[in-house]
Order: sequence, then C-alpha cells, then structure tokens
Amino acid sequence: MLEDTQPIYDLLVDLADRIDANWQSISLPPSVKIDFAKLWKSKIHYTAEISVGQIKLFTSPNKAEYVADVALAKAICGYPLRQALHAYRDIAVTLASSTPITTFEDEFKGTNKTQPPSWKEWEGAIKSSDLSEVEKVRFAKFLCDSESFHEIKGIHREDFAAPALIKALGHRVDRFGIAEQIAFATDQTLYDAVFAFVNQKASGGITTVSVNSLRQDFQTALVEIGFAP
Repeated sequence: MLEDTQPIYDLLVDLADRIDANWQSISLPPSVKIDFAKLWKSKIHYTAEISVGQIKLFTSPNKAEYVADVALAKAICGYPLRQALHAYRDIAVTLASSTPITTFEDEFKGTNKTQPPSWKEWEGAIKSSDLSEVEKVRFAKFLCDSESFHEIKGIHREDFAAPALIKALGHRVDRFGIAEQIAFATDQTLYDAVFAFVNQKASGGITTVSVNSLRQDFQTALVEIGFAP
C-alpha cells in the first residue's frame, strides 16, 4: 500500500518538536541504545560505541560521527517516513526493470517538477500495474513532483529520502546527513520504543535520573549482553 506521506511527515515534525522542547531531559534508556547499536552493526556493517548522552557511529573503518541522544531519538523517529517513501521507490525500480524504461537513473538524478521524458512509458506501466486508482495517482505525483513529496531528490538513489527526513527534523542536510542512515538502521520495534519514550517524556511521565545512575545502568546492560567483562 502506497500511503499518503503527508500525515507521516507531519507526525515526524511534531515528534521532533517535542524532542527539541524537552532536550534537557532526553537521555535515551541504555537498552534502546544497545538495541540500536546492534541494528547499526547489522545494517550499516560498522560498530557503534555507546556512552552517556551520545553514541559514536562508525560509517567506515576510520570515520565516525558523534550523535547526541536528542539527535538520535529524532532520527529514529524518521523510520516510518523513510519506509513510506521507499515503498514508492521500490515500485519505481520494479516498473523500470520490467518495462522498456531504460532511462530511470538519468531521468531521476535530481528534483523532478514535471513529467520525465519517458512519461509515455511510465504512464503505460502505471496503468497496467496492480496499484489501486488512488495509488496510481499518488505514484504519478511521486515521479513528477518532488516538492510535493517533501523535497526528495534523486529517487534512483538509496538515500533519496534524506532531504525530506532532515527537513522534517529541523536540520540542514549538510549538518545531519547521517539521519537517513539512522532511520535506515532502525526497525519497527525500536521505533515503537522511542516513540513511547518521547510521548512519555513530553507528557512529564519520566522522572529525571542522575548521571551516575545512567552509568550504572549502562554497565549492567553491557555485562548482561556480553559487551563488557
């Protein structure tokens, strides 16, 4: 099902605003960061080093970025929007590979504001697809109007959703490019945990804990999963 991405985008903006409004008290539970570190290793294939208040994410053997808990929580909340946008891209890739369309990469390198040159072929592929009538309209708009899809760019690329995610989170693309990778590494279970945490924190349902308590929780969790002696 190709979802209407606007409500998903709006929810992400709201969650990001809530996190920013409570930034002084946002310290993700150790279990959440440990689970994320495992997902990062599984999907990005590099390690993540967790510590109080932040996480160090390796993106290559010799390159890493430090991400504060506030930023990590926001990027994890981007998971549903990335999933929804990639559902559209998956359809585009499938249709391009199963039809005479051979210019997918060339036609979708940047922002699209009009119908691509091979629109006749795309239109035929869309009409003969299994998409519902509503989905066909949404998908056609995805191909022809990047701005209406939150300023996505270069849909032939795996990271095409980055501009939409980072804009919703209230950052500049050149300042938080890793947000797309964080959303990619996230899964539904982790998202649900962070979503619940943010809602509880925003409503004042979580009491403040001390740094020493957090350190003790981290050490205990690490020992339990075998990350430390």
